[in-house]
Amino acid sequence: MDTLFHLVFSVIVGLAICLKRKHKISILIALASLSILVDIDHFFWFETRGTFHNIFFIFLIPLTLFAVSYIYENKKSIRLQTYSLLLFVMLTGHVITDMFYGGIVKIFYPLSTVSYSFPNYTILATSEFYSPIIAGDGLILLICSIILLSVIFIEDVIYHFEIKNESKKKALRSAFKNLV
Repeated sequence: MDTLFHLVFSVIVGLAICLKRKHKISILIALASLSILVDIDHFFWFETRGTFHNIFFIFLIPLTLFAVSYIYENKKSIRLQTYSLLLFVMLTGHVITDMFYGGIVKIFYPLSTVSYSFPNYTILATSEFYSPIIAGDGLILLICSIILLSVIFIEDVIYHFEIKNESKKKALRSAFKNLV
């Protein structure tokens, strides 16, 4: 998938999360720009779709930011934690779309150089003409929507636990009620 798609798709994902809570558009664009830095391995002598297109990069960077912000951010604000979750969603979406459209991704690099991709499935309504019920585009949106809803749920749990000072059990219940 091309870099422009990754940038625009990341901004759209960020805007979808913004419907739940208000975030500055400039922050979303900055995070989306960070999410396309994964493609830097195409331009230098790195392992293409390996050096930065792996689970260590897409998990390590946002989760490290999340842990640092959780430790150092005051209890009145969870902004940096939310931004690290947004970055996680954007990076994950980037790698998933590459696995559908760009072909191979070395998801466990540098531990393994085995490449992975999702096969292009299409389920047709009828064999008489091309009328897909399920295709790769829909599967990408489904996977990214599940990740997006998961992050919204996690953000709500953090909000109820940290800001509203609810117990973990009550925060989970409140977040689940907000999601449903």
